[in-house]
Amino acid sequence: LSGEQRRMVEHVCSSRARVVIVAGKAGTGKTFALAAAREAWQQDGHPVLGVAGLAVGNVLLTVLGPIIVACTFVA
Repeated sequence: LSGEQRRMVEHVCSSRARVVIVAGKAGTGKTFALAAAREAWQQDGHPVLGVAGLAVGNVLLTVLGPIIVACTFVA
């Protein structure tokens, strides 16, 4: 992870919020960094639910299917 990605993962993993939203430009490593966050949450016993817009969700399931535990599509 880059320094910025690491800071994002630390922020979302330490947040007390029940919902965390990560937004950024294409190609900045959001999905890669969130995979690290997902792993940390799961190792700590927390369930993980990924939510994405329909088009994005289809791409994520195609490319990263094994990484995503559960994914809900929203139109």
